[in-house]
Amino acid sequence: MVILGMLLIMVGVIAILAALFVSEPGTGGELLGFDVTTFESFLVGVAAGAAILWGVSILKWGTKRGLAHRKERKELKKLSTRLDQVESERHDQHPATGSTDTRTEGPGSTDTGRHDGPAAGGTRPS
Repeated sequence: MVILGMLLIMVGVIAILAALFVSEPGTGGELLGFDVTTFESFLVGVAAGAAILWGVSILKWGTKRGLAHRKERKELKKLSTRLDQVESERHDQHPATGSTDTRTEGPGSTDTGRHDGPAAGGTRPS
């Protein structure tokens, strides 16, 4: 989005500069190979101004969105580090278990190893 915003701003600035330096006062002139009147030159300026404003708003929105994603990633990394510390402390307190697997297996286990989800051809409960 940031790139699109900058592109719109550049197109608007180029259109305004082309209209300013190519047009002749009172008669219009030639803009990008087309004969334009003064009113058409004015309309090119209005469209270029709209493109610049639109580009600035897209640039602002894209930057805000990027900063929010960066802040979220930083928070997730911090939480992941904290979780790793807690798990290592828990492992240090109970070294006799030797495994971090919390599933129970054996005669009383309810885990059959079979999953009847939609990918396995089963049906979902309603």
